[in-house]
Amino acid sequence: MPAVLHTKPRLSIVTCLYKVNEKFLRKCLQSIETQTYKNIEHIFNDSYSDPATLNIIQEYTDRNKDKYPIKFFQSEPRGVAYALNKAYPHATGEIIHFLHADDYYYTQHALEKAISYFDKNPEMDWLTGDLLVEIEGKLIKFPMTKILSLSPQKALATMNWISHENTFMKTEMLGKYGGFNEDVRSPVEYRLWLRMIRKEKVFITKDIFAVYTVHKGSASSGSARALFRGLAECVKIMYNEKILFGVGHREDTRVFKNLKAIASRAKLVLNKLD
Repeated sequence: MPAVLHTKPRLSIVTCLYKVNEKFLRKCLQSIETQTYKNIEHIFNDSYSDPATLNIIQEYTDRNKDKYPIKFFQSEPRGVAYALNKAYPHATGEIIHFLHADDYYYTQHALEKAISYFDKNPEMDWLTGDLLVEIEGKLIKFPMTKILSLSPQKALATMNWISHENTFMKTEMLGKYGGFNEDVRSPVEYRLWLRMIRKEKVFITKDIFAVYTVHKGSASSGSARALFRGLAECVKIMYNEKILFGVGHREDTRVFKNLKAIASRAKLVLNKLD
């Protein structure tokens, strides 16, 4: 009987572009083309950038077009969530990762490490690692997974403890759970995490895959005002998704289930009386 060859899954990398700093973009692209894991495709969604940015993308494409598929298309500048939602349907890989144009992969082996977890755990739908932030050239680590490891559901019921930059998932999860939230300005991914965590167990690792660059002009954390706005939006999303603060989905709590059972019995009694 012939041996069954195991093929490593393809990873789709999605990068959305809008008024990106050329220095950050070059660093981002260099971190991709130097990865040791080669079964990838790179998808760009550009919101009509200036010629200098487009030239950088063209140079990158010319250098790597024979190494892996590179897709480029454009959409209206209607926010990060809109751009991400327009981009992910173009992905053909089993696994997907969103790398913003001003972020970059931490090491040359980052993708190889991430894919190895999916390879060893085929039932796994998503994974997340720790957050590493670069501010003015300094790297600061935030051990988010220490909090998540206690109870992912309860941790996410307090705020968004998952690092978007260090989260990989099976591509099918995006369509299954509604993609990114276009109704709010920030954070666009929190609603997706809350929906996924209810049904899909997240694999938690202390590894760092990508670096989140904070700078003036960052979409989500470029100012204190943006940060506080993001926290306020987390509360709003929790309310809309029926999350009890510090507990989780209220439909899953014992109190809610008991109240629902009592209401159901009461309805039966009233129907009989009628």
